[in-house]
Amino acid sequence: MQRAGWPAESLLELLTFNKKVMKEKSTFVKILFSLAGILVFGGLFIASDTPAKTQGTPTVKVANFTYTPDSTSKAKSHNIAFALINPSYASAFRFSGYHPFNDFAKAMSQDVEQIIVARGYSIYGPFSTTDEMVYGDKKNCDLLLYIDIEPDFNIQNVKCNSNYHYIYGGNSYYSYSYSGTIIMNGKINMTVKSMWGEQKLWVKSIPMEQREISIASVKSYSENNFQLPFASSDPGVVNPVVDAMEQYYTSIMMMIYAHLDPEEMADVKKQADEIKKTYQK
Repeated sequence: MQRAGWPAESLLELLTFNKKVMKEKSTFVKILFSLAGILVFGGLFIASDTPAKTQGTPTVKVANFTYTPDSTSKAKSHNIAFALINPSYASAFRFSGYHPFNDFAKAMSQDVEQIIVARGYSIYGPFSTTDEMVYGDKKNCDLLLYIDIEPDFNIQNVKCNSNYHYIYGGNSYYSYSYSGTIIMNGKINMTVKSMWGEQKLWVKSIPMEQREISIASVKSYSENNFQLPFASSDPGVVNPVVDAMEQYYTSIMMMIYAHLDPEEMADVKKQADEIKKTYQK
């Protein structure tokens, strides 16, 4: 005799359906967990492969090489005419063509010209060499002024950091960066020669006091060559050097002004006049 209620067949079908539903739910949950894992892992991968945001790439500093004499004399108040030869670096200095060193020499040429005028002298030039001077220039000039810039740029305490880059299925390579301290000092040589015969009559040397310049390149390079950060205007190297050269500049120009003393230059001109007479006999 069958009890009242659900037929046996119906109960069996219901139980089978419930098991099927539970199995499908279990499979669905597993899929959700798998998707969640993929998303989390993918997010971590993307985050690890994305460069960190920076505050902006630093820019190269424009050097401020300017000087104004503290006092000026009446124009051409002293009967001395200078021919100025452009300031230049010693041939051994291999950074002379790069910023800020090239700007340093150009600014010095302009400001020495200003100093000569402020001291009450006449000026011809500036010239790159005496070969640029025409006969009239040579005839009217008394003295030649040369300025030689001789920095000692010691990079023994600068470290070259090599980094190996592995490329899957391609050519791996090394890149190089720089960090450390540049030790810099040197001197500025002033030389006055006679216009006729170009005999050396007067020499002064202005010391460049030692400075320690901390650098850290922000770029990397394909070879180990410390000229490259200057050639590519690397702010991490160039900017600290700019700061040091600016500090040198004002003190050097003040000394150049002081050394071109009118009384002393008058004595030098007398020597030049005696030499000139020997050429005019």
